[in-house]
Amino acid sequence: MHLRLTHLAAVLVAFAPMAHADDDDFQTWQQVIASTKLSEGVTGAFEVQPRFTDDSSRLGQLLIRPSIGLTLFDQTVLSVGYAYVRTSPETGANTYEHRPWQQLAFPIAAVKNTFTLSNRTRFEQRFRDDGDDVGLRLRQQIRLTVPLGAAGWQAVGWSEVFFNLNDTDWGAQSGLDRWRNFVGINIPLREGVAFLPGYLNPFVYRSAGYDIDDVLSATLNGS
Repeated sequence: MHLRLTHLAAVLVAFAPMAHADDDDFQTWQQVIASTKLSEGVTGAFEVQPRFTDDSSRLGQLLIRPSIGLTLFDQTVLSVGYAYVRTSPETGANTYEHRPWQQLAFPIAAVKNTFTLSNRTRFEQRFRDDGDDVGLRLRQQIRLTVPLGAAGWQAVGWSEVFFNLNDTDWGAQSGLDRWRNFVGINIPLREGVAFLPGYLNPFVYRSAGYDIDDVLSATLNGS
């Protein structure tokens, strides 16, 4: 188990960009995801994610994200969804974003009882109340899971990059937008329910440098 966790940590450390951080913040992101089978090969999901910022002292952002997924073949899933995002900065007015998105997820490689490597590609269309332009963003995630014994525990690590495809009048700039790296442990609580605590290290790129945060992440998955 120790060797597997060491390998997982080494992969994520290798992904981390080397640059100067302009600012940092300790945050707590809580996430609840509920999913249910709607029909053969069709799954509905509903996600709520409050994000506590400014040293986890207040609710800085709230995401509500429903979606529908269609299994095409094997474990390849095509999903469509919508995200409502309310952002409350420490100073200034709240912003509200409406974000339709489309996603393709599929396994890349797997060795039974050893590891699973999977891909998730998401395309977002971002509408914000403080501008007229539609922001287009591509998100690419690679996820690794490693079993940690017969009890069903898993080490989980993923890396996700965000690319803006255009500039907008509300501040998005084309190019690399942000980069998130995560490591955690998936703990089954009962059949269909699992808890995934872990550490998330997000980089948000700016025109001059970037912001870096330390995030305590906790996700409850139920189906």
